Amino acid sequence: MLRNLEHRLVWTALVVVTVYGLYRVQALFPLVGADDRVLHFYDLDAFLAAYPSGILGIIPSRVCSLSAAMCDVPRDIEVGKLADPMLSSGYFVCFLGLWLSMWVEGLYRAMSTQLRAEGVLHWTDADDAVIEHRRMMFSRVTALCVVVMVFPGTVFLHFQGWPTEPAAHEMLWSMTFLGALAGHRLGTIAALGTFGRRLNRSGGQLRLVLGHSDGAGGARRVGEFLAFQGILVSLPITWLSFWLAMVWSVPEVRAFYGQWWPLHLGLLIVAMVIAWYGLISPFYTFIGHYRASKREVVAAWRAKTVGTLSDLQSVFHNSDNWRDAKSAIEESEALTAVSSRISSMSSVPLRASVRGLFSITSLFPLFTLGLEILVPNEKGFVSLMSQVMNLFGRVLG
Repeated sequence: MLRNLEHRLVWTALVVVTVYGLYRVQALFPLVGADDRVLHFYDLDAFLAAYPSGILGIIPSRVCSLSAAMCDVPRDIEVGKLADPMLSSGYFVCFLGLWLSMWVEGLYRAMSTQLRAEGVLHWTDADDAVIEHRRMMFSRVTALCVVVMVFPGTVFLHFQGWPTEPAAHEMLWSMTFLGALAGHRLGTIAALGTFGRRLNRSGGQLRLVLGHSDGAGGARRVGEFLAFQGILVSLPITWLSFWLAMVWSVPEVRAFYGQWWPLHLGLLIVAMVIAWYGLISPFYTFIGHYRASKREVVAAWRAKTVGTLSDLQSVFHNSDNWRDAKSAIEESEALTAVSSRISSMSSVPLRASVRGLFSITSLFPLFTLGLEILVPNEKGFVSLMSQVMNLFGRVLG
């Protein structure tokens, strides 16, 4: 009852904030207009000489009042670009992740039901109850942690005091509300991912179903559930690590967004902890059990068939009539076909397309941060980052 009520409240809150976001879409994704005035804290000519098209299309600027003496008429290359790319991209990633995350509970229940129905995993209602208790606790604690970080972080780091203008209040409360929803969903992901840890208890052995249509002994649904979790967790990690790398490596970006890095770093740490509990740890735990079960299946099949193929070949060569030879051939074909199906079971219970997406999605944030450490030169950073983004885009579509 409480779970269903909470789920309905989250759905309702997400629908309401999405409708409001569509109503205020111009405020979420403001574009620099030809009649606007923009503010730069750096030498724009030198910046455009180094980055003629901006950094991945980003030209740091801020739309300001017409009466501001320091404001300039926007260049042609700035007109039509996002006036606040960090804010706009943050809202986009947040809404995308929130809507995708609303399917995670359904995927978990489908996975649990299928595994128990087919006997792949020793899993009971008591196990589901433990996971549900963790979900309620993790989701609320994570939501609270994110709110505690976002609200004062925005007030003191960005506004440097309590905001007075309506637009500033709208930004503050929308970020706080979306942060609470995002924290709730991240906590849910972490809690559902801990089912992999319960496989370590006594009786948690997998019993793969040989000949299962999924090609992974009935375990592919688990792998793809974890892959979906990985995609969800990678969204905030990718966004946070990208902007942290930009702030640390590009002075012009740091001039506009440098005040955000403590908050972003804190949120990145939270997201990485969630990734560990909701993806990395359960994934490798489950893969360890899956591979151990596969090895047992392969060993059992080999024990049952040892010497059989050699005997069938002897029957073929020593047979006096074609019927016995044909029977030996057919039995050899059946035996080797089953042996091939067993040995060809994937070492990771994911279909090939999901394996490619999962690996790129998971490694991209770490690659971004590693790239910043290894390639401190801005031009080298931008060049390599562009190649990674292009590769990432090709994998996704």
